[in-house]
Amino acid sequence: MVLKAGEVALKPESLSFVEAAALPLVGQTALQALRDIGRVAPGQRVCISGASGGVGTVAVQIARALGGRVTAACSHRNLSRVKALGAEAVIDYERGDPLDVTERYDVTPG
Repeated sequence: MVLKAGEVALKPESLSFVEAAALPLVGQTALQALRDIGRVAPGQRVCISGASGGVGTVAVQIARALGGRVTAACSHRNLSRVKALGAEAVIDYERGDPLDVTERYDVTPG
């Protein structure tokens, strides 16, 4: 099979081949959930469970890029990482039930 130049991209040196191979699938999954199904619009509140996993880390970034106000649930050790990805608020699911909140969300993919 021969690919056109516009259909490929260089692998970032910071990623292994396994990590780079997984990105298209997790990226497409997150994009479809947020843009196509959730129809995230600027200013909407989005809650992402499992925000430190493969799809979750990409979902946080896509939701922010779409203008969403992101609340992310993850383990305590990943709180700062998920915040750095763009989450406005984080919920430590090890210290409480992320579903036991009074906050209302417009989109909760997953």
